[in-house]
Amino acid sequence: MAPQDFNNTYTELHPRIYRLALNIVGSREDAEDVVQDLYEKLWHKRLLVGLHQNPGGYILAAARNMCLDRLRGRKQTVEVPPTMAGETGERNEDVLLIVRRLMAMLPEKQRTAMHLRDVEELEIDEIAAIMQTRAEAVRMSLSRAHTTVKEQLTKIMNYGT
Repeated sequence: MAPQDFNNTYTELHPRIYRLALNIVGSREDAEDVVQDLYEKLWHKRLLVGLHQNPGGYILAAARNMCLDRLRGRKQTVEVPPTMAGETGERNEDVLLIVRRLMAMLPEKQRTAMHLRDVEELEIDEIAAIMQTRAEAVRMSLSRAHTTVKEQLTKIMNYGT
């Protein structure tokens, strides 16, 4: 892949890479580090990136793998979201915040599948390629993730009623 083509592809994918990294690693600083480290790593391999049928999928898969490597290198802690119980008239932003925190508590595969499908709006086959798994496994992860988030959100929203 020519340097300019690589830069164009990476620039186009940058927001997705950052959101995916943020979703997996959980902090802005770590997500920014992943984006920068990934660019540097792939820059040296840009000729190989260009050989892939779907360079964007390859780059996102590499981002996911780099994030997982970072998580393995540190002890991960997940903050339990505060329940907003008793409040009436929850604003959409509050509900979105709760959903994001619930997503953060999902197992990694479910969290990644849900992020790629519901936030990035990717197709199941694209997600399967990025996650290096079968489409059926992605569908199962999505189903479990949606069920878990829905159950937990229902508990939070109906608390005290």
